[in-house]
Amino acid sequence: MPADRRALYVAVGMAGGMAGGLLGVGGGVVMVPALVLGLRFAQRRAHAASLSAILPIGVVSTVLYLCDGNVNGAIAVPLALGSVMGVPMGVRLLARVPESALRATFVATAVLAGVKLLFQFGSGAEFVVLTGAARFAVAFGVGLLAGVYAGLLGVGGGIVMVPAMTILLGQAQHIAQGTSLLVIIATASAGTAANLRRGLLDVRVGAWLGVGGAVGAVIGALLARSIPEAALGRAFGAFVILVAIQLLLSPGRARAPDRTG
Repeated sequence: MPADRRALYVAVGMAGGMAGGLLGVGGGVVMVPALVLGLRFAQRRAHAASLSAILPIGVVSTVLYLCDGNVNGAIAVPLALGSVMGVPMGVRLLARVPESALRATFVATAVLAGVKLLFQFGSGAEFVVLTGAARFAVAFGVGLLAGVYAGLLGVGGGIVMVPAMTILLGQAQHIAQGTSLLVIIATASAGTAANLRRGLLDVRVGAWLGVGGAVGAVIGALLARSIPEAALGRAFGAFVILVAIQLLLSPGRARAPDRTG
């Protein structure tokens, strides 16, 4: 692999890692469009490479959020159980769903999550707040959905989990993000293993993305410490909407031939 190509992968990973650490996502909403639109990857290969890089991003970011006490382990457990079950479903769908449908699903998910947080963000208390068995069941269901999306779309699932935790489970934005990142470690591990078995992952690409992602995650997580809850939530919403618009306005380049070398 040429040195300039490796540098590009590191740069893409760093951008994804910064988004991950700052917003509590895996960074796939940055890396997938960059790989597809900028580096001309096939959609499926981009999803697999992104998901593998999300593992180091999740580990590094979670450590920093844990140091600040911004992780809720009680909610992370059902989320993780659901996500690990959902990932294999998503990976199986990835091998079967047409690339145009993958793209449309990615865009729709980003828009829905972004609009919800951009225009309705609050502390969490103003929304429906579930407790007890209902909270466990809902968290499990959210994790299952996030896992399916992770396996299918190459994201960590944070664009599903973070809004759900703030809107349904009454979690502050920083805690929702830290908890999401902890769950993403399990999600990315399960998804990467499944993609390896199916031959969808170029390990070299994933490794270089991960190197950049780990560095970017430190920067993003440190930045998140100084940003108020409401501003961080609205930034998350605006971010994913912009990513969706970028994908929506650039359909032709996503069909370019795959270049993973």
